[in-house]
Amino acid sequence: MILDENLAELYRVINGNLNKAVSRNIKRFPDDFIFRLTGEEFKILLFQNGIARWGGRRQAPNAFTEQSMAMLSGVLSNDRAIFFRYLDELLEKLERPNTPRKRIGFKPNDF
Repeated sequence: MILDENLAELYRVINGNLNKAVSRNIKRFPDDFIFRLTGEEFKILLFQNGIARWGGRRQAPNAFTEQSMAMLSGVLSNDRAIFFRYLDELLEKLERPNTPRKRIGFKPNDF
């Protein structure tokens, strides 16, 4: 899980724009891909980060799963998102070999 503000930093977009892109394309994100922090979780987060009373968040952040991060790269259209989309496609094409590996080590009766 990653919070929306951290994800916005990763994609180099403004947090508000990231959340707007998600809300405009909410049908692409199943319910179990994005979570809004509860009121209690939000209080704990604010306490941990120690925000000033003049600034900071007013609403609880969204938390994104790994799958929603991949979907988000399809929604955003900046260079960084395009790179992550390409990287995701590349990783899908790479397959692990199906041949079993030899175990390294000795059996108790080898000596």
